[in-house]
Amino acid sequence: LVEPRHGGRLFKATADEPEGVEVPVPDPAPHMVNSAEHFLHGIATGEPFFELCRHDLCRDVQEILEAGGRAVEHHREIELPVQPG
Repeated sequence: LVEPRHGGRLFKATADEPEGVEVPVPDPAPHMVNSAEHFLHGIATGEPFFELCRHDLCRDVQEILEAGGRAVEHHREIELPVQPG
């Protein structure tokens, strides 16, 4: 469970603890606070970007989203080619 506001707390609810137990969440590293800081840090240090920021992955995701939009628009299924790798 996550409280719906900036600074909201995180709770783990289980059958034994249905109200939830607060889970501590550490502050992110300065270069992970927002996308601009992350990008600038990567450029300045040469460190790899977070996995979800990879350009090839983002391109593939965009292709899938656009194919889904076309499928909805044309009321049909669209198959994407599967590339090994």
